[in-house]
Amino acid sequence: MNKIVYDGGPKKYVAASSRFPNSKSHSLKKAGQFALIGDISNRYYDTLGKLIDYDSSTVFDMEPFSALATMLLDSEFTAWKAALKCPIGGTPQLFKIYPYLKTLEIAVRWPNAESGKLFLNGREIFDFEKILVPEIDAETLDMFFPLGELDPAGVSRWAPEEAIPVAP
Repeated sequence: MNKIVYDGGPKKYVAASSRFPNSKSHSLKKAGQFALIGDISNRYYDTLGKLIDYDSSTVFDMEPFSALATMLLDSEFTAWKAALKCPIGGTPQLFKIYPYLKTLEIAVRWPNAESGKLFLNGREIFDFEKILVPEIDAETLDMFFPLGELDPAGVSRWAPEEAIPVAP
């Protein structure tokens, strides 16, 4: 997690960024910011290690999300009667964070697109609700962009016989 620390050189408080733990992977330490908090972080790193090669990988793609989704589907981590007493649960929440704190919410098909429901920020989206944010299948990581089917002329990008004019 980012924290504020005092830097004696310029004599001011600065943001100190978090990196991937050097003890887990020397190559991923340079991959950018990585923050993880919680009681079962070692179990998470073990699950992540099954999806990515700690020795040679230098960047992350969707492996951290996949590791979390895998753990959320495992009753060892989500059942109250399990040894760990349900330390995690619910639906994964996904955001893309741009520079200057601009964010993009991403809806999640949970546990997958075939049998799952659509969730946004951990809350189920009902059939009567229409959302315009991207969607991801938590199992296959396939993305769907609801507004991607519109071209600048305002016409649907379906086959010409199915094209429906869209109001500007």
